[in-house]
Amino acid sequence: MSIAQILFGAKPVVERDVLMVGDAGGLMFPLAGDGIAMALRSGIVAAEHGGRYLAGELDAADMLHGYAAQWEREFGARLRLGRHLQPILLEPRWAALGLRVVNGIPALGNYLVSHTRDSERSEE
Repeated sequence: MSIAQILFGAKPVVERDVLMVGDAGGLMFPLAGDGIAMALRSGIVAAEHGGRYLAGELDAADMLHGYAAQWEREFGARLRLGRHLQPILLEPRWAALGLRVVNGIPALGNYLVSHTRDSERSEE
């Protein structure tokens, strides 16, 4: 699988005083979540913090720390779960076993789906 060659490890969300958005801030494993929605949302969060900085409501340090904190609240857990699911889904034997388990325990499948996506925004 070509996706196996992409590194989905943790990335800094602020680097050299630059707000990282989209894939620059962290990749969601494609089979585990909604990476495009996360990329768009991270851009909105960055714009909100940048706008507050430009309006003089935040100094640079507060903008950077505020963005990082909000990013972690909104995306951190989903990305960590995606990183745990990636090796399972890329290994055919583990993926087949995982599907059997999820088919036998539908609540587990619902949990995995809901915890790799923004359930509040997906209902809008």
